[in-house]
Amino acid sequence: MIHLQSCRIFIRSASHSYSNKPVWVTFEATSSMRDSELAAIEALSAWISARLPLLHHSWTAGADPPDFELTLGSTRYAVEVTRAVVPVNVEGKDLPFGSVAPAIRRLADEVRHSAERLGILSGAFVLGASPLHDLPDRWQDLVQGAIQYIADTRGLSTAPSRQLHRHRGAVWDIEKVHADKNFVEPMISFPARWEGEMRDDLARALADLSNRKRNKLSDVTQPKVLLILDSYGLADAELWCQVAATVDFSWCAAAFRVHSPGLCQQLFGADPTFMAPSPDSPLQEALD
Repeated sequence: MIHLQSCRIFIRSASHSYSNKPVWVTFEATSSMRDSELAAIEALSAWISARLPLLHHSWTAGADPPDFELTLGSTRYAVEVTRAVVPVNVEGKDLPFGSVAPAIRRLADEVRHSAERLGILSGAFVLGASPLHDLPDRWQDLVQGAIQYIADTRGLSTAPSRQLHRHRGAVWDIEKVHADKNFVEPMISFPARWEGEMRDDLARALADLSNRKRNKLSDVTQPKVLLILDSYGLADAELWCQVAATVDFSWCAAAFRVHSPGLCQQLFGADPTFMAPSPDSPLQEALD
C-alpha cells in the first residue's frame, strides 16, 4: 500500500527548569547551550526517570566534545546531541532543512518585534508556514498580513485562523491560540513524501551523522550516548526503528531519537544499563 508521510511541527523554546524529581542537574544553562540541546537532555532525563527510577542521575556540561556528561548510577557517559536533517523539497528543488527553517524563524521574529513596537501583541499566535522558493519577494506581504491579523484580534482570547498565502501545496496562515502569554511561533509544514523516499533519506541522514559523531568522539574514552533530535517529525516511530537497525551505532552505548513533545525513543542499546529496544516495541517513550 502506498503511504504518504507528511509532517507539521510547532517549534517552542525549551524550558530550562529541571526540577522534576528524581532528576538532579548540576550545571547552569549558558548562552552557548542551545534550547534544543537542553530540551534533549530534559527528554532523556524524563526517560531515565521513567525507565530507571532507582538510579540517581545528574548532568554536567561537557568539554565539547562531548556536549554533556551524564552520571547514571556509578557510570559517567559522554552525551552528544545532534540533529537528523533530510532534504526539504521546495517547489521541485531539494534544499537542506537548515537553509529553510531559519528564514521562517526570522520572519516570525520580525512579526513579533513589529507587533511589540506597535503595542498590539496580546496573546499567543501560531504562524503556519511552508517553504517558499520566493520567500524574499513575499516577505513584506506575509509580515503585514500577520500584523493586521494580530491587530484585528487584539481584544479576543482566541480567533479562527486566517490564510495569508497559498500557492500550490504551500500554505501560510496565522491563528490566535490563547491570551495567556504573548508570542509568535512558527509551525512549519513540509510537503508530503513517499514512505520509500523518507526511508532512504532518513537512512542516509542517520548513517552520515553516526559516522560524523563517531569521528568527533574518537578520543573520548567514556561510553557514549547519542541523542538525535527529530524536531520536525521526519517519520513515525516504527520507521525510525526499522531504519536505525540498518545503521552502525556499535561505537556508542545507546542512541535515542528525541522528538516532540520532549519524548525519547530508544533506537540502539549495547550497554547493560540501556537495554536494546525490543523489535516488537519500536516506540519506547518516557511516561507522562
